[in-house]
Amino acid sequence: MTDADTVHMTLEEAVALARRVLIAHGCDEINAAAVAANMAAAERDTARSHGLFRLPNHVRHLQEGAANGTARPRLGREPFAPLRARRGYSSPTGFRRSSSS
Repeated sequence: MTDADTVHMTLEEAVALARRVLIAHGCDEINAAAVAANMAAAERDTARSHGLFRLPNHVRHLQEGAANGTARPRLGREPFAPLRARRGYSSPTGFRRSSSS
């Protein structure tokens, strides 16, 4: 990759971009915001392989039905599987929803 291939943006711009793309491909606002914030945080922390790099894969999973962009995590009854994402984005969405409660 050359400097000509590099796009610089603020974290807020990265969140907004990812959020718009995810919503355009089937995520609702809650899931899109959580996943976009998680991607931007990875970019901020220089874990780029977990940042915007993954956006095309998220889009493909939404298009193929491998991910449910409107899923709501639910607590399970099993002792070692407390969060069921139902083909959604369990980690960022579950964290965002539980930490804001």
